[in-house]
Amino acid sequence: MSTGENIKRIRNKRGITQKELGIAIGFGEESASPRIAQYETGSRTPRDEILKKIAEVLQVDQRNIAIPTGYKEEDMIYRLLVLEDYFPEMKLERNTQTGDVVINFHNKKLNDFLLTWGVMRGKREQGLISEEEYLNWKYRM
Repeated sequence: MSTGENIKRIRNKRGITQKELGIAIGFGEESASPRIAQYETGSRTPRDEILKKIAEVLQVDQRNIAIPTGYKEEDMIYRLLVLEDYFPEMKLERNTQTGDVVINFHNKKLNDFLLTWGVMRGKREQGLISEEEYLNWKYRM
């Protein structure tokens, strides 16, 4: 999920053409569509002030378009929100025993991976595999 893919996805959901978006953020009529296309394909990256204008026109927080670069809680919230666009069948469910909210992707490959990841983390925590063995598994995925 790149910044360009997010621009395109949100623009399409809003029913706005590339040309309309380009004109709305201040590009000339001739360059509006090609410039937005360049952003969406990743051949150009919008500067911060352009990204801010795009977000205003699309009526979204700028962090819904730009890929967060950090791992603070706020950055992770925006990453999680994007998951819904790629996995619309995803469900947020409350564990009735613990009260924790869990994500069920309703996607066999992802759910199988999450289960395997949990098993590997558990083995590491229980001392059944070393930190090095865990990292070898993790970085070879």
